[in-house]
Amino acid sequence: MFAQRFGFKRRFLASSKANDFVIAQQAQNQKSVGNNLSSLWFSCHIEEAIKNNELEIRGFQSHYAELEEEWNANLTGDFNAKCMEYARRSKTYHARRIAFFVVKGWDGDPIVLEPDAVAINDGLHRLKAAKHMDLQEVEIKIAGEN
Repeated sequence: MFAQRFGFKRRFLASSKANDFVIAQQAQNQKSVGNNLSSLWFSCHIEEAIKNNELEIRGFQSHYAELEEEWNANLTGDFNAKCMEYARRSKTYHARRIAFFVVKGWDGDPIVLEPDAVAINDGLHRLKAAKHMDLQEVEIKIAGEN
């Protein structure tokens, strides 16, 4: 297992494969300037979920079919209105799921990267919670490695 430093210059404290992840993350940071409004939306909604104790306990992968059904239920209006409402429901779930990890933590459950050490296999909500909490390190592992 490895540790990762957050911030503009991200770095792993171990693993040669992890260097590819660092480079990809730095490139993503360069592109993220245009995503500030989306990040602000999530930050506000994460804080609102925490304040209102609206924490989402259902995991994304394990409850995907159920979540997809909820997000599609009773959508009304034209195609654009349906898309907007679906997106609102989905974003609300994700903000509340991140809020869950901000409040409850995730000790012993590392973020898992794909074998390419770039893509996230499991733990994106935990990673976003760590970023929201301004954590300097978080435990990760590479899928397939011990």
